[in-house]
Amino acid sequence: MKRRFVPVLILFVVVVFSFFLSFSRFHVLSEEKNNFSYSNSNVCNADWLKKEMLRMGPPLTKSVFSSPPRAAVISILGVANNDADSQVLFNKHLSELGENFNRLDLYFLYPFKMDFVLFFPADVQFIANVTLISFQLDWKELSPPQQLFGTTIYSYFTKLNTVVKVVGRPFPLPHFIQQNLSLLDGEDWLACAGRKHSLSYNLYSGAAFVFHLFFDQVLETYDFTFKVDTDVVFFSQPPDNPIAAMMKRECAFLHTRIWPGNSHHSCQENAYESMVEFSKLSGRQALSVDYEWCKNTDYFYGNLVGLSTTFFFSPAMKLFSKWLYECTRDNGYFRHRWGDQASYPIFLCQWLDIPDIRNNEQICDFSSWRGTVFFHPE
Repeated sequence: MKRRFVPVLILFVVVVFSFFLSFSRFHVLSEEKNNFSYSNSNVCNADWLKKEMLRMGPPLTKSVFSSPPRAAVISILGVANNDADSQVLFNKHLSELGENFNRLDLYFLYPFKMDFVLFFPADVQFIANVTLISFQLDWKELSPPQQLFGTTIYSYFTKLNTVVKVVGRPFPLPHFIQQNLSLLDGEDWLACAGRKHSLSYNLYSGAAFVFHLFFDQVLETYDFTFKVDTDVVFFSQPPDNPIAAMMKRECAFLHTRIWPGNSHHSCQENAYESMVEFSKLSGRQALSVDYEWCKNTDYFYGNLVGLSTTFFFSPAMKLFSKWLYECTRDNGYFRHRWGDQASYPIFLCQWLDIPDIRNNEQICDFSSWRGTVFFHPE
């Protein structure tokens, strides 16, 4: 009896040990994935950058989708709790969301079975802010708050049974600014559409959407994300299903307007030059670098855009985004107050061969929606 028991015991120990090793490796890989987003200090080192890019390869443009495909509309209510303008920005977006959300749900979320994911800064006001917005919009609790992916998630459902996830997360500054906060006092850090420099708006308008959220593990569970600003007002259901259109045409990006690059040049000042520098340092030639739209940096109006997560949340895209955030220093996001408008075109220029963004199968053009499906005060 004992002889028969010993081999079984040994087998059990081996299985448990193997499971432990596998779990430990998964845990370590998960930690590496999380740490890469903010703590990797090598990203500005050209040799490291080139090795990493060679290891990663370019972003994928084709995907195997969930069944049914999963999509979410995303929005952010403020990002910084240490800036004088942060409460003003939060109140503005809170008011807009309160006025416009039910229309968004009726005409966009509910018809196409999308979730709504709302981000708040994970600060001392987080719980109060969540309570305020859920009460104002009459959201019902779907489940108790969860600790998932290192963050707190509140889940609700609307009157139309749309799932709402409210996520608290940090929006840290680039390391070079964290190490010298006096940089934020520079009088020449303004530009773009006549808006005065502020820490809150710099983070919110650009970096929060095209850097921080590319690393968000909640959003990685979706096939598509649609950024819809809080001041967008829907008044009709779109005639086309944007999810089905992006799947059928294998679109990496969906937009609702293109602005000529010379119309608001300060909003993407030095973006093209930064992309060229990244291409040289990483050893990855930008595929559309010689086309006029890229050199002139035509950009997409950012109040309603759609992204393929396979493409935009890929390791190579995250690396490019992190390099822009950490390494352009006084010639990028903060000095020139880049919005997300500055980043989307150079992401596409770097990784896709697109002779003309106004007539391309990899970019879904839904500019016909503007004025017929939704209104935005421009």
